[in-house]
Amino acid sequence: MPIPTLSVASVNIKSVIDIVQQDFFSKNGRYWQGKRTRTDDEVKVSDCTSWKEEGIDLSGLEEDIEVYVHHGPEGHGYTIYSIKPDKDGEWRKAEGFGAHSRTFDWTFTSNLIDGTPR
Repeated sequence: MPIPTLSVASVNIKSVIDIVQQDFFSKNGRYWQGKRTRTDDEVKVSDCTSWKEEGIDLSGLEEDIEVYVHHGPEGHGYTIYSIKPDKDGEWRKAEGFGAHSRTFDWTFTSNLIDGTPR
């Protein structure tokens, strides 16, 4: 199973997310959290504004993107997850910024248990 690559749209979105995060943090004292794309159209979680409300264009995106916010004793941070579904699970890659964030290269998580879907 080949390791995925990020689409150009995904690379561009990460630069936009960085700009949105800096603006959001200066106004709110915390970072913006973005629900996983393709599930975000009408769904809101607590104070999580949508991608559209933050002005982030998702066109051309080949993978899902999700932004997790981190708050802790060492400060604020966020992690951008790129997710590519696969018939047997999903590939995930993370790029973290600031405190408590995570960064890792593509890893595969199976949705199979003993060859059977969960």
